[in-house]
Amino acid sequence: MSKIIVDTIESTGATVTVNDALSAGTNAITAGSITGLTGTSITTGTIGNAVVGGGQVGQIICRGGTAVPTGFLYCDGSAVSRSTYSSLFAVVSENFGQGDNSTTFNLPDLRGFFVRGQDDGSSNDPDDSTRTAPATGANTGDNVGSYQADQFKAHTHTRNHRDDGGTLSGSSPGFAASSGTVMANNPNATGSTGANQTNPKNVYVRYYIKF
Repeated sequence: MSKIIVDTIESTGATVTVNDALSAGTNAITAGSITGLTGTSITTGTIGNAVVGGGQVGQIICRGGTAVPTGFLYCDGSAVSRSTYSSLFAVVSENFGQGDNSTTFNLPDLRGFFVRGQDDGSSNDPDDSTRTAPATGANTGDNVGSYQADQFKAHTHTRNHRDDGGTLSGSSPGFAASSGTVMANNPNATGSTGANQTNPKNVYVRYYIKF
């Protein structure tokens, strides 16, 4: 016989989430008034109060493949319809961008980014007030969706130079002579070294958002 696997209870009452297709078995389910029923299997939709296709609306998941899972959208910053994805828009609104500011809104663009929990007044991010919008109309500051560029924490370096107490006569590029002291008066920058960015070891995945 057919089997329903319940993934999560989304709310109190009769609403449940089903993450496996309901297929025809000994007691086949035939197409009727059941929303989401295609042929002999249920893909995405609802059966009464049951929500088919697991996950909470607005939930962001990472996945080790490039195929977009059923019921999700790829987090690539695309502008999508406010009406077609009304449930998602009700959750994320214009947090990640206003789209055309009328009929569309932006999905989060997480390609190449690390994600970070919102500071939410905790002071764990001392620069939360300087966070900017990743797209037009998106959130700034200490709000979900805001963006922070790469940066180094403020620091200093100590440079030692030799003072041998001698007398330098004549001229030498970058130095001036003073009886008994040699002083640098035109220091030069060190050469650039390193990669194109600062980052920890990492592996790629793709992020998707539930609609």
